[in-house]
Amino acid sequence: MAAAQGNTYKGRFAPTPSGDLHFGSFVTAAASYLDARKNHGQWFVRIDDLDTAREVKGSAQAILTTLERFGFEWDGQVSYQSQHTERYRHFADVLLNQHQAYWCECSRKVITARCPVGEYGPVYDGYCRSRAVAPGANRSLRVITNQGANQTANQSVVFNDELKGESAIDLQATLGDFIIKRADGIFSYHLAVVVDDHDLGITHIVRGGDLHPLTGQQVFLQNSLHLTHPQYAHLPIVLDAGQRKLSKSSNAPPIDAAPAPAVLFQALTVLNHSPPDTLRGAPLNELWAWAIAHWQLEKVPGETNMMLPDLTSV
Repeated sequence: MAAAQGNTYKGRFAPTPSGDLHFGSFVTAAASYLDARKNHGQWFVRIDDLDTAREVKGSAQAILTTLERFGFEWDGQVSYQSQHTERYRHFADVLLNQHQAYWCECSRKVITARCPVGEYGPVYDGYCRSRAVAPGANRSLRVITNQGANQTANQSVVFNDELKGESAIDLQATLGDFIIKRADGIFSYHLAVVVDDHDLGITHIVRGGDLHPLTGQQVFLQNSLHLTHPQYAHLPIVLDAGQRKLSKSSNAPPIDAAPAPAVLFQALTVLNHSPPDTLRGAPLNELWAWAIAHWQLEKVPGETNMMLPDLTSV
């Protein structure tokens, strides 16, 4: 559903089509949408369907249908990462030509056995960096992470988050040279997302807190490729009764059949924007109007995770 054009603020919601929209994703969509509309900006929808093995047939359309039923209005056409592979290839070639990336033939099994384990898994030791591995089957493409122009004197990539404050990550110590194109030929999420956000002119990214640890890799690539730096805000994670992050892989219940006003009312509540009791049961358009008028991103908790509410209680 298209909306009117806005000013220079550009936000986006980028779901993976691996299942139906659940409450955690809805909270992210609502916060992103409200921040854009409160700032008289544009809001785009992109389907991050690059990893075809994870895609569930019909999921992309189901997500868009659910968004429309809940009253979201996006700007322009929906974009799909699967249609942008030539752009990703171009920027991967830029890194190769600048000697900032190299081909690697190390398998996951070999890396696990050889490399030390860091906070996010095995830290790649740069084994193939000087071995002149040729491209081909079962070759991944890695970016060199300890080049001084990208990092501060203490080897950390630094970025600011509107909710979590300043963050720093030492990529060489925590990840090593990370992959931007997998051995199966699929470009990495990190490369794809920075290229797509640049091409869309995205200025503000409001997304789930589970992606906060990955932001350092994305800022690193933005620096390396001289791409734009959006402003980030990472939301608290919605947890289920078992203290697990709501996700499609954990069979989080879909919201497609839930009462739309009730879901939005509860989403605003967990985002610390409690609507007045007079809006309980109000039409969806009235609830959205109140939410846009009263939205303040700074009211959202920066660290505390949020529990899944009872969506039948409104």
